[in-house]
Amino acid sequence: APAPAVLEPMTAGDTRALSAFAAGAAALALPLAIGGVRMASTSRGLPFKNTGWVIAGAGLTLAPIASHLAVRSYDRAALFAIVPAAATIGVGAEVAINPKALYDGNTGSRTLFAFLFSGTVLVSALGVLDAAHPLWGDAPTQAHATLHLAPGRLTIEGAF
Repeated sequence: APAPAVLEPMTAGDTRALSAFAAGAAALALPLAIGGVRMASTSRGLPFKNTGWVIAGAGLTLAPIASHLAVRSYDRAALFAIVPAAATIGVGAEVAINPKALYDGNTGSRTLFAFLFSGTVLVSALGVLDAAHPLWGDAPTQAHATLHLAPGRLTIEGAF
């Protein structure tokens, strides 16, 4: 049977929150380190550096998945992976079409990248925190968020 969307309340000695956070951090660490080394390279060229951003994005996609799997919240693992995965694919597509987009691109290409990668970081972090939700409160509730986009404005509201 699928795992419930709402975690059961924590009891004394329950380590689910710590397990969720540790699993997310572990899933993120290696891809972020590899991606960071590639991004920092000065001698390999733009395609090498660009790949670093995609590798880091893959780690950010894996972090909420691992966190939710650690607490057996399978449906939420998929839910919190959708945005980071789509945004990482978007970054990959952007640098495949224009390898200079991130480092030597115009305002549009850099803004697109900033929007995509920031979304990846934000939703990944929210996903890890959502899996570890029992750290904040006695009885976790279902998380929900609404993203509002308007020209020159981005707002996020919700309950976590």
